Formats: sequence, C-alpha cells, structure tokens
Amino acid sequence: MDDPNFKTSSEPDYFSPRFTNFSDSRSHLLAQLKHLFDYEPQQRLKQHADVCQFSFGLLSLCAKVEQVYLVQFSGTGGGQILAHTEIGSPQVSHIIEQEIHLNLSNTNALNALNKLNMSASWHCINLLNNNLFLRPSLYLLISAEFASPAIEQLAQHILKARLNALLANGQYQLISPSAYQDLTLQAVSNSAMDKLSEKLRVTLQPYLPDVENYVILLNDSEPNMFFTSTKALTAPLYLYLAELVIKNGKARFLTPLSFAHLQHAQQKQPPLYTLKHSWFGAPILYDGRLLGVLAICSHSHTFGMQREIQNLVVYCAHLSALTLQRQLTQYSLQENLRFDRQIQSKIKQLSQSNRKLEQELRQYQSIREKLTYGAFHDPLTQLGNRALFIEKLTVAFKRVKRHVDETFAVIFIDLDKFKNINDYYGHHMGDQVLISSARLLEGCIRQNDVLARFGGDEFVILLDKIAAKEDVIEISQRIVAAFEAPMSLGHELLTCKCSLGITQVNNEYTSVEQILEDADNAMYIAKHRKSHVSFHQDNGLNKDSAKLSKDLLNALSHGDIIPHYQPMIRLQDNSLMGFEVVARWSDRKHTLRKALDFIPFAEKSGLIIQLDLNILRQSCKQLYQWQQLELHPKHIRVAVNLSPKHLLNTESVNTLLDIINQAKVSPKNLVFEFSEKEFVRQNQSSFEALDKLRAAGILIGMDDFGTGFSSLNALFDYPIDFIKVDRSFTSRMLSSKKDLSLMRAVRDLSNDLGFQVIIEGIETIQQHKKLVEIGCEYGQGYYIAKPMKPGDVEHLFEA
Repeated sequence: MDDPNFKTSSEPDYFSPRFTNFSDSRSHLLAQLKHLFDYEPQQRLKQHADVCQFSFGLLSLCAKVEQVYLVQFSGTGGGQILAHTEIGSPQVSHIIEQEIHLNLSNTNALNALNKLNMSASWHCINLLNNNLFLRPSLYLLISAEFASPAIEQLAQHILKARLNALLANGQYQLISPSAYQDLTLQAVSNSAMDKLSEKLRVTLQPYLPDVENYVILLNDSEPNMFFTSTKALTAPLYLYLAELVIKNGKARFLTPLSFAHLQHAQQKQPPLYTLKHSWFGAPILYDGRLLGVLAICSHSHTFGMQREIQNLVVYCAHLSALTLQRQLTQYSLQENLRFDRQIQSKIKQLSQSNRKLEQELRQYQSIREKLTYGAFHDPLTQLGNRALFIEKLTVAFKRVKRHVDETFAVIFIDLDKFKNINDYYGHHMGDQVLISSARLLEGCIRQNDVLARFGGDEFVILLDKIAAKEDVIEISQRIVAAFEAPMSLGHELLTCKCSLGITQVNNEYTSVEQILEDADNAMYIAKHRKSHVSFHQDNGLNKDSAKLSKDLLNALSHGDIIPHYQPMIRLQDNSLMGFEVVARWSDRKHTLRKALDFIPFAEKSGLIIQLDLNILRQSCKQLYQWQQLELHPKHIRVAVNLSPKHLLNTESVNTLLDIINQAKVSPKNLVFEFSEKEFVRQNQSSFEALDKLRAAGILIGMDDFGTGFSSLNALFDYPIDFIKVDRSFTSRMLSSKKDLSLMRAVRDLSNDLGFQVIIEGIETIQQHKKLVEIGCEYGQGYYIAKPMKPGDVEHLFEA
C-alpha cells in the first residue's frame, strides 16, 4: 500500500551517513562487507520510507550515498515516487523527480539520471513481490559512490538479499541472507580461493544435494583448472563450458537440451561433447578485467528455476575476484620487498613510464593520421575518395556562390569496357589498370586541381579556378591522349580508353549534387556517342535520346514492359526458393528487348522511378495471384531490382510500401535488390531508408557482388539479407583458384553474419556440381532456367 505519510522530501533524522575514506586494501574492503550483515533497521519495514532509510543506512557503511528513491513503474505512465531519502538541495531533488516522472521504465530512468552528470552514479535494484510490496515493478534507484566496482556489485547483492528477507518477514523464497553472510565471512577469514569454493558447495548442498563446482583461472589469457570438487570435472567438457563464459564475459546457464541446441547451431556434427546435467557459470571480474570462471553443476531438475542459486553463485564470483586480487596484492608486496627501495629505482621507473607514454602518444598520433588518411583516400590508388572530393567540391561551390565572377569545372571519367578486363584477366589485373589510370590522370592535371576515385572504374577531377572553356578542352584532350597509348602491366599490353563528361560550374548551380549529376549525364552521353568527351552545357537530349524517351513512356503507358521471372533454387536438392524479376520490353515489332537495352537509359533520363514502380506493381499483383493457388509454396520470394534513387527521401520509400500494401502481399515475400556499385555510392540517409524497408519486413539484397569494389569488411556495415555473387566469378571459378576462394570466403562470412548467398550465372552442370561441392546453398542461371513469363512458371509449384 502507499505510504500515507509520504512527503516529497523525507531526510532521515535518526542516523547520519557513515562514509569514510576508501582504502585500497582488499582485506579492508571484505571486512566492510561483513558489517552489512550486522546492520539492522531502527524499526520494522512497514512503510515505503522505512525501506529507503534502511537502504540508505546499510549502503552508507561502504559507500558515499546521496539519494535513495523507491519508485513504481507501471509501463503506461511515468515513474511514481513512493518514498525517498537524500542529502542535497531541494533544487537537485526537483530535477531528479522530474526525470523519474518523465520515463516509463526503470532502464530509461536510470539512463536519464546518469546523464545528469551528478557527483555519484546511479544504480537500480529490483524488489521482488513480498508482504509489504504486493505490486510488481518496484525499484530502488540509488545515487552512490562506491570504493570499487567489485564492492558495488557485492553490496547490491547483499542489500537485495537483506530486503527480500526483511520484507517477507523472514519467509524468503530459497536462499537466506545468512548464506551470503557465511560466504563473506569465509572470504574475510581465509584468503584461499579453494576454501571459498568449497564453502559455496557446502552452502548449496541443502538445495542441490549432488552439487559440484570448479574454478577456472586465466593465465596469460589461457584458461587453466584451478580447483575442482571432484576429478570428474577435469574432463575437457568443463573447460569448454567455461570458455563459453570467457568468450562474452557474462554468466551462462545450460541444460542438456540447450547445450545440444548450441552445438547444433555451431554446426558441430557430430557434437563435440554431451552434457548430462544442468550447469551454471559466472565470470570472475575485477575492475572490468576477466580473471576466470566459477561454475557449478547438478542433476537437479529444479536447478534452472532457482534464480536465487544463480545469484548466490554470481555473488561468490565477485567475492572470488576480491579474494584473488588480495592474493595477488599480497604476493606483489612480498616480491617488492626483495627489490631495492632506493629513490633512484622509483625515478628510473618513472622515466621508463614517461618514455612509454611518449612512445604510445607517437603511436596514437600515427594511428590517428592513418585513420584520417584512410577515411578520405582510396586504399588501392591512394587518390582521394568520394568523401574527400565532395568536401573539396563543396568548398569550391561556396566560393563561386560568393564570387560570381569565378568558375571551375568538374570532369567525370569512366573507363571504357573495364568490366571486360576484369572478366577476362581477373580482378588483380583490373586493379593494376585502376592504379595505372590514376597515375596517368595525375600527370594530366595541374597542381591545384583535385583528383579522386569516385568508386569502381569512375574518377572525378575538379579543375579549380578555370575560366576559359578552351583550358578545360586542352586538359580533357590531354587525358584522352594519355589513355590512347597501351598500358604496360607485367607481361601484358592493355589499352583502356575512357569517356569524359564535363560541366563548367557557375553561379547558376544550386547544389553540389546537381553539379555531379550533370557531369555524370555528360559522361553517359560521351559514352553513348563514342565521342570520348562531352560538355554538359553543349548537350540536351539529342534526337535519338528524345525518341527513345518517348518510346519508353509509350511502352509504360501501354503495358509493353512486363516482368519475366527467373527461378532461384536451393542447389542441394533443386527445390524452388523464389524468382528474380527481369524486365522485358515487347515493342511493336514483337521483339523482346532485354533490360540492358533500356534500363541504363531510363536511369540517366529520369524515367527509372516510373519504370521501377510499374514493374513492382505488376510483380506484387502476380505474387498475390500465385499465393491464391492451392499448390503455391508460402516461402517463395520475389526479388525486384530497384534504382538507388528510391532511397533519396522518405516520400519515395513510402511509395514503395504503399504499393505493397495495396497489392495485399506480405513484405516478407519480397526482396529489393540494389547493385553493389550503388551500395558503395550511398550515404547514411540511404542506409536509414534501407533500415526502414527492413523494419517493414522487406528483405534487402546486394546484386552483382564483386563488381563494385567493396571489400568483404564492408559486408559488416551494409544492412543486407542477401548477396548475389556476380556471374563473372561463376564463369571463371573452375579455372581460377582465386575466384573459387572468394566464393568460399563469402560462404563462410554469410554463415557468421546471418545473410544468404545466391550464385548468379550458373551456365553448366559442372559449375552446378562444383557449387554444391563447396557448400554454396542457392543459385540461378540459364542452366537452371531462363527468365519465363508468369504462365510458364506455375508448373514449378508442383515440383
């Protein structure tokens, strides 16, 4: 019940805090804990304020306590303060109470209070149901400064045990505070860890008659058995179990069934070990440093339900940390007595420490410089990267906006037929072409110009403070001429020409993005016309482009662009897992035009959004029709390729979601694919858009992996569920060990990171067999099936 005498400020008048100067002695810290069991309340805990006052007084024996609040969180409103005890000004109390009232849970309130940057940090203790507190979700929020993290953990365990016993009139659920007291007295009286471990086993025997325990300690990061209550625990199984705790530094409870599931999840076939009883292990931590593991095991069926037993083991692990640290301290003191205590030895140590600090500072500065350099430079060519170029371009653009008489130019460069070099000679030779191209471009520009690798086979140049178009033409002709000559790469002579798109920037531009888009469009026109160089200011859509744009719009309005569906299968048993949507254009001559004949133009001309939405609507409608069929497998997914322009703003993302909702299909049956090259180009806002799509249930796939020049490390950061390995690797894998190794690496990485890998371009039975042999799970290609019309697909559902 609520305290009828509750006041907004209730400072106790019958005791004062007993906080003394902290000692570094571990023995003194353990002795402090002993007093926590002797402290008794001034009266029975009948009211909420009594609980706060008892908690304040008990913790004051080992800490500097400033605030104690008893709070209820209902989950529907803010925290309700039932009572509190404090030392401080009313202004501070008012701020604290506001934060508690504004938060719905103890976790949120705790985080908010710790952000106030008060002199002491905040801690939270959950109180169980008992005779006084007949409601759930009651918490003690405590602001206190402890001598060490170890004392903090131990004191909170003791306070919780004492409160649970006092509030229940001694009718505690399982473990009484005397068990905690006995272990504490053992730690105070005897510094041997084996004695403490044996005391824990004896304490637990009334509850677990067959309980056994052991201690693992880390020696130079290697786990070694320190103590066992029985020789049976020296088996390798128990060292393996302890290593599970060491791996993440958290307590762990295992039963025979959960351990079997764990081995299965780790693909241990056959299982390495078999667990025949329940097991619980707690880390031995001191000041955040892992010293070892304390573990118990029992055949008791109730072991897993007795949370109090696990809490007692965790408490004993904290005591073990203090005991072990005390042993180490005593040993260290004995060793120090053997050394010379003269002041010169201390000076020498200080000098060595100073030299080490200076060395670490130099290393830190070197690492910082390398990280800064890596954030703004391409590791392959050592040129600036996209981020650096955008920064330089933004500075130049702002200068032009201030000084209308100044101009500069941007050149967008793309290597012609670079993909053919990668496919024929391999990625190593492709990298050498990129490096050689970077050196050629460096020799063609001026000292004050900016050259960067934009991604893939694209480079950009900022020609700073250049007014005359003739000067831009001279530099562009110099670049074209440089790429006309063959490159000498090892034993090969390769010619790799380039296409240049140029825009001259003046005060009429409104954004950096517009500058880059114009240069990119000009480069596309140069490549389309095979003219090497194209000025944006000289362009506009030519007659051919205008006609193609008109034809494409007509095709969209008349429904001439339709989706075909290429099956994706599980390679092991050829079972159907889904389809990739492939756009086809059936023109008036009844010629079926492939996606590559019109998708790139749609991307450049601005029609890609309309085209993508058209294909998505048709695909969702078809998926809905299939799902009405009796034989349709419910797990079948449909993968749709989309332009990254859909990720530029919230409205575009909402349009995609609206189409799915209107079609009445489940988002979990859809995959949105974006090419790896586009992933490399995206910024944080695009990734946030992908996160929103994934939150709606849509899966995200990276298409053409291996062509966009992202490293395997980048897969850790991309928000993806699938990756598709580019067909170029499939075509070479039977003759290229490097390509086969990459497939294995991607396979292993996918298992660790939890995404699925689909191999594209399977054209022969030999490729299919090899992929099954190396453990690749999914694939697609003409050997499996070509893209088909919707009506030709339905027979696959019967397989």
